[in-house]
Amino acid sequence: MNSSSSNTSYSFCFILVVTIWSCILVILGGGHIVDAKPNHANNGYYLDTTTTTTTKTIPNTNTNTNTFSHQSVADAKSTLRKTINSKKNGGNNNNKINNNYIYVDNPSNSVEYHKYDSIHIKKQARGQRIKQMKRSFGTPNSGVGSSFLVGSSHLQNTVSAVSAATTPTSQANALVQLYDLWSGDQWYNSDNWLVGDPCNNMWYGITCNETTGDIIALDLAENNLFGRLTSDIADLTELVHLNIQNNNLNGDIPPTVFQSMKSLQILEIPNNQLSGDIAWTNNLPLTISLLWVAGNEFTGSIPLGWAKYQSLDLAFLELNQLTGTVPPEVGTYSSMRLFDIGFNNITGQLPKEIANLNNLTHFWAYDNQLEGNIPVEIGSMTKLEVIELTRNQMSGEIPSDMFPSTIPLRSIRFGGNNFTGNLDWICNLSNLQELLIEDNSFSILPVCSNKAPTQLINFVMSNNGLHGTIPIEFGNFTGLRFINLRQNKLFGSVPSTISNLVNLSRFDVSENRINCTLSEFMSPIKKLKLMSIIKADNNEITGEFSEDMFWDSDAEAELLTSVFIVNFAKNNISGPLSDYLSWMLSLSLLDLSNNHFNGEIPDVLNYLDDIRLNNNNLSSPIGQLPSFMKPSGDFIILENDNFECPTIVGKNSEISIEMDASYYNYSHCLCLPGYIGYNGSCSVCPENGICNGTHIKIPSGFFPYPSENTVQPSALIRCVVSNFGTTSCNPSNSDNFTCSVGYHDRLCARCEEGYYMRGSECLKCPKGARINCHLCICHFILFGIGSILCRNESPTVTPIKY
Repeated sequence: MNSSSSNTSYSFCFILVVTIWSCILVILGGGHIVDAKPNHANNGYYLDTTTTTTTKTIPNTNTNTNTFSHQSVADAKSTLRKTINSKKNGGNNNNKINNNYIYVDNPSNSVEYHKYDSIHIKKQARGQRIKQMKRSFGTPNSGVGSSFLVGSSHLQNTVSAVSAATTPTSQANALVQLYDLWSGDQWYNSDNWLVGDPCNNMWYGITCNETTGDIIALDLAENNLFGRLTSDIADLTELVHLNIQNNNLNGDIPPTVFQSMKSLQILEIPNNQLSGDIAWTNNLPLTISLLWVAGNEFTGSIPLGWAKYQSLDLAFLELNQLTGTVPPEVGTYSSMRLFDIGFNNITGQLPKEIANLNNLTHFWAYDNQLEGNIPVEIGSMTKLEVIELTRNQMSGEIPSDMFPSTIPLRSIRFGGNNFTGNLDWICNLSNLQELLIEDNSFSILPVCSNKAPTQLINFVMSNNGLHGTIPIEFGNFTGLRFINLRQNKLFGSVPSTISNLVNLSRFDVSENRINCTLSEFMSPIKKLKLMSIIKADNNEITGEFSEDMFWDSDAEAELLTSVFIVNFAKNNISGPLSDYLSWMLSLSLLDLSNNHFNGEIPDVLNYLDDIRLNNNNLSSPIGQLPSFMKPSGDFIILENDNFECPTIVGKNSEISIEMDASYYNYSHCLCLPGYIGYNGSCSVCPENGICNGTHIKIPSGFFPYPSENTVQPSALIRCVVSNFGTTSCNPSNSDNFTCSVGYHDRLCARCEEGYYMRGSECLKCPKGARINCHLCICHFILFGIGSILCRNESPTVTPIKY
């Protein structure tokens, strides 16, 4: 009993000491810990400047963080393009969408050059817009403070400290309801949810006001949420930021679900399966600054009641199923800097009132069904930097004075419409960096003599109605890095002034009528040190390759050392394949197919990854492949051919090769089943024969004709069959034709030596001394009979009397 009392005393003393020591630590700490914010500058966290409380720095465990700005909003949004659901592929959209090339700035401002199907074009274009927004938008106009963070990767590091005030009961209950409604047991991260108080226990994705305990941010982006967005969330009345993007939420949104959130500034719900019309956006708090509802299944028309949102800065409505027209009331949404209505089903003309958006810098209306011309009033938008109307049904001529020099346009994307006329209206746009107007009906290239947008980087005018020559004034666009004039009707040569474009890296004039010599074509571009892609296929270029195209004799230096794609397919270029081609050290793809080259393929091309030389006059005098090539085990059949040839690959490396089988005299080709022959000379299998391409099986009872050719006979003749059903022609039905033993010659109808014919059968003759003895005995018997007959007199014949 005394021992028990002693133990109790010792336990009580230990607890008392621990408690006193904890109090001392709190006093020395100077107060409570507050929310810390990530900061790239010091690679740690910065402190909340909105409070006067002494703070404590928390180590940074996530380097992918940003302070709040719309640039960081764009960072958080970059995942949208990666996760757009395949459901977006559908819809009744009659846009002009074809497989085409797209041109996308990467972070170093170089240009990616890829080919995608239509949905990938839309996704890649969206990624480009996100990048543009990241570069363009800083702190939002709404003046939102930095007391909370944006993006799921950031909020998970911003947690309520243990000393924060208790969460109001109504808000805590609302979170519990959301956990149940949104299948919280299936979330990717539900750390601490349903454990004690949301703020004090740091529930994942929750940011609290440390003074009041109110929930001010809820970030559950990309967290595998399922369910509907119901009125239960309305009890989070102090929310400033709601981010539930990239989940699986569905159904309609109640009309007034966000109305009670009097401080809501940022609403991010993209890339779910939310549906119904977006009339609920007319009932948002007046504090709303960022509205992002892209990538859902919303229907209805563009709302008319947003003029009251004086803080609305960015509105993303793209990738939905909105219909109707762009209403004139849009012109009253004066605070907007970015308006994106792309990839919907919006029709009609753009209203002139859109020019009243004096603060608008980015306007995207791609992939809709807009009609008519561009309102000339857009030229008065003094802050407009980016406009995209790609893949609509717009038409008309753009006036030469539509865009004055005062407009700061950097990017114009009008591709996939039916605009006409010339392009002199771009000459005044000194800030222009990107002009993508492919798939239209423009007829003449711009002639910017006195003024030219020297900052222009990407010039894309493929598939228009351009005719004439490339003007010498093209050399005034000194900032150009990418020129795409593919699929037009241009002729002549490449102007010498192209050599002024020292930054040019990609030059595409494919599918035109360029009719100069190869030397004239190469002369202006061969000294451009950054040139990486040259495409001039489907033209009328003549001539041969020469040393001066690849070697600067004055500077004693190689040229075109950065080029990795050269395509001169389908021209009239001739001569041998020069070893000079190997001087392009970076070359990866060489396409010279469908020309008139002759001679052998040089072994010095063994470093390439892709060689296309088919449909030329190339040949090997000994019918062999180049030393770095070999036939593969994969065979292909060309149209109308009765044989197949192997694909040719690199012997010691992976090389994609396209060449004519005639180069190696078809020696590796095989006739198809049902045919017989070799080296590409195949004939139909004779009737009753069985041919596998390289061999014929002559069935029992048939004989080849002509008889000396059992390898490739022209016909099979039926042999004689005995009464017993036997035949001397290949009786065992062997794969290799033979006559029966003792038979030979035509139809296997004659007996071999040592055999004699009895009836229609060849029988083997008797062998050895026995047959000789028989012959001697027969000889002497016959001789004796003859002698006796000769010695006797002829008998007397007595007449018969009648």
